[in-house]
Amino acid sequence: MVSIKVKKLDMAAQVPRYAHVGEFGDLAADLYACAGVTLAAGATLPVTTGIALEFPATHGALVEDRSGLAVRGV
Repeated sequence: MVSIKVKKLDMAAQVPRYAHVGEFGDLAADLYACAGVTLAAGATLPVTTGIALEFPATHGALVEDRSGLAVRGV
């Protein structure tokens, strides 16, 4: 098992967590925004998670949207 360290940088931050557990659980953990943000269609904006992650040198991470709205470009 890979050990990934998580440090909260903001008291309102939530640590990443898996939505499903068990034999067929999630491949990846969910990240959470530290504050609410409203984006216009097609806009991009950095959104803080309020956390820092430390991975072993042999591992890394991808952050991808999961929303059905993202597929439609919203």
